[in-house]
Amino acid sequence: MSREGLAFVPDEREGDGEHAFRLGPAQFLHVLAGDGLTIKSQDKVYRFKAAAAGEGDDQLARLVENIARLR
Repeated sequence: MSREGLAFVPDEREGDGEHAFRLGPAQFLHVLAGDGLTIKSQDKVYRFKAAAAGEGDDQLARLVENIARLR
């Protein structure tokens, strides 16, 4: 998350990086529901879950707050 938008770079364990993305603020919508965050771009949908219950919930909520500030 930066002023330029939202980016995701998967771990090396995730494969060849086909799921990596970089989106500007106007290029995506987000939905936080329970322990999951969904990012929707024009052509793809990305779903993220908190790594650990409790701790991850706060991280996702902070990320969503930052997204709101970006816009």
